[in-house]
Amino acid sequence: MNIAEYLGLKATQLYETTGFAGLELGNFVMIIVGLIFIYLAIAKNYEPLLLIPIGFGVVVGNIPLTESMPLSVYDEGSGLRYLYFGVEKGVYPPLIFLGIGAMTDFSTMLSNPKLVLLGAAAQVAYDAHLAQRDHRDLRIAQLVEHRPEPGALTFR
Repeated sequence: MNIAEYLGLKATQLYETTGFAGLELGNFVMIIVGLIFIYLAIAKNYEPLLLIPIGFGVVVGNIPLTESMPLSVYDEGSGLRYLYFGVEKGVYPPLIFLGIGAMTDFSTMLSNPKLVLLGAAAQVAYDAHLAQRDHRDLRIAQLVEHRPEPGALTFR
């Protein structure tokens, strides 16, 4: 066996034991799209806070799986399982809003303090909406809990 045959054999084994054997055209196109998103975010500085996670998700989500490769977020020992922990436990939203808050330019608000009232009004409206929604959900749950038997109500 010469070197060319050996390298060909090893390349074939690599191809068959990885997810590349299951790679379809759609997966390939979407991986390219994800890499373009990552490139635009890093090289061109186009919305990096959005495009890097989206691009990473597109690339990882389109890697074809094999039986022996624990890549899913549900597979124990998978690297994505550790990333998914932050989704399960709700770690990421506070981190995202902390980062956005740290990047916020408060110079406009500091030069015009009346704008604090606008933000406070938005927060009060949001809290009122949540309270109303919770009350509605509670009322629906009470109605469902005390549902009469079918045919028990008659209308004349």
